[in-house]
Amino acid sequence: MSKNIFMSLSDNIYKKIRTILYNKCPYPLDQIQPQIRFQIELAIDSLEMYELIAEFEQTFDIQINPDDIDNFIFQPQDIQYVNDIKTITIQDAVDYIEKQIESEDQLEK
Repeated sequence: MSKNIFMSLSDNIYKKIRTILYNKCPYPLDQIQPQIRFQIELAIDSLEMYELIAEFEQTFDIQINPDDIDNFIFQPQDIQYVNDIKTITIQDAVDYIEKQIESEDQLEK
């Protein structure tokens, strides 16, 4: 049985995000999984998240809509209870970036 040498777009995005996070966070690479939350497990604050967003835009050659940035970042003053925290996972970022890439590909056709 031959191994499939082609990675899906989603897998490729995930690998790149993992590498970016590994270089920015003191978190073991093997523990950076799709369900990991940026603000909770990785303890990424809003300033660091803006930096990551800029790096995602550069790495994937996409533009993240300013209205969508709020989906990635929560402001502490906006939460009254712990349950109010919007937690964005690595998988959420992968899905968003994949949609952006696919929509930009459609525009080019």
